[in-house]
Amino acid sequence: MSIIISDIHGCFNTIQKLLANCPQEDVKNNDIFLLGDLIDRGPRSKEVLEWAIANKVKTVKGNHEDLCLAHYNIKPNCSRDYIYGVWIDFNGGDKTIRSFGGDIPRETLIWMSNLPVYLTDERYPELFLSHTGWGKSADNGNLFHALWERNHDFKNRNITRVIGHTPVKQPFVSERYINIDTGAAYSQHGFGNMTALIWPAKKFVTQKFCD
Repeated sequence: MSIIISDIHGCFNTIQKLLANCPQEDVKNNDIFLLGDLIDRGPRSKEVLEWAIANKVKTVKGNHEDLCLAHYNIKPNCSRDYIYGVWIDFNGGDKTIRSFGGDIPRETLIWMSNLPVYLTDERYPELFLSHTGWGKSADNGNLFHALWERNHDFKNRNITRVIGHTPVKQPFVSERYINIDTGAAYSQHGFGNMTALIWPAKKFVTQKFCD
């Protein structure tokens, strides 16, 4: 089986407690997929990134990684669609920089820049993993659409998209997609949980924010 998690947002303690309640064989084997937005909002983005990099966790790019890359002018990103200060002032970039005690190391930024926008796995041909579900838009040059789109009117019913990006109070399951972003870093807005999807068992494991 595999463990799928989205929108960690710097909540390192929360994801570690969540993983402690997931199938330990999968944790031991690093059979984990992260669907973007590892950084910002929460207090421990540095620890999240260092853990993901050190363990070679399979990860896709989210819009928050892209905002960070645009701030540092690391390509490719959607910088033409961003205004100056949007990452620092409105999207939690200040907390990410604070977690590093200053600027993010260039090797970490390069790691983020090389993240794919979507992932598939030959074990699960029915599964499509990306931050918004529109990851293939990046193949046509529309990276902004692939990382920011919130319209979930997907046409292909033979593929199950597992996504994050838009917080929901509990995992949302339809015949076309599963949203597992339960807003770990948004407890002040009535969310405040991190959810793992265990695939192909289709079971959910939830951990309350604890950072």
